[in-house]
Amino acid sequence: MSQHLNAAPIAPHPGRLATSAAYLAFAGALGVTLLATSEPAQRLWYLGLYGASLALFVLVFERPTLPRALQRGCMAVQSGLALAILARNPQMGVALALLPLLAYQAALVFHGAERWLWAGWLALLAVVPLMVWLGALTGLARGLLPACGAILLAAYIAVREETETARAVSARLLVELHAKSQELQAHVAQVAEVAALEERNRLARELHDSVSQTIFSITLEARAAQLLLAQRDPAQVRPHLERLQALTQQALAQMRNLISQRRSP
Repeated sequence: MSQHLNAAPIAPHPGRLATSAAYLAFAGALGVTLLATSEPAQRLWYLGLYGASLALFVLVFERPTLPRALQRGCMAVQSGLALAILARNPQMGVALALLPLLAYQAALVFHGAERWLWAGWLALLAVVPLMVWLGALTGLARGLLPACGAILLAAYIAVREETETARAVSARLLVELHAKSQELQAHVAQVAEVAALEERNRLARELHDSVSQTIFSITLEARAAQLLLAQRDPAQVRPHLERLQALTQQALAQMRNLISQRRSP
């Protein structure tokens, strides 16, 4: 039981809807950024930064079996790219939308304390740079919402992971309980078979100890009466017939007693 309770966490897989929403969020942030930028050189910079960030996001998002070191490296580079996009124009906070997406990705990839370290880091990245560039109050006001979004997404994934892990543990326990139930039923059948065999042996012993001896005596009395009849001595036959009748009644009583014991619960 303790092995099941300490089972490895099962990471929830993002569905098509979540995946489509993440990519649409990237596309929306890029579109807003390009529309708010009039200089072609700036647009090229944004296209390059967003493109590199999206490529790394897709790599980690679509291939969760990547080596852990490579996943950490991709996350670090994506954090730097988001910061670079934000640094080019801190007043345009649309780049902050990338940070909750990265927190969502980190929550899917990492577990335990590392998940919360990445979520906390991305939340700080949404607030601290803006507080430096725009002032404490303005930066805090603009960065607080995406920071909270990063924490909430990580918490959502953590709850889903715990739920799926508990469901998997419950499924395994049900399978084991079913197997134990079948083993118990087989054991009960074996016990019943052994009990029936012991009961038959007991009846056989009682038959041998009581009824069979009485029937043997009946056989002897019947043989004695037969010999006396052959010798034409009827006076000597009567006692044998009386004993024969008594033995027969005794055998019948013994058989009835055994049958009543057999039928009793």
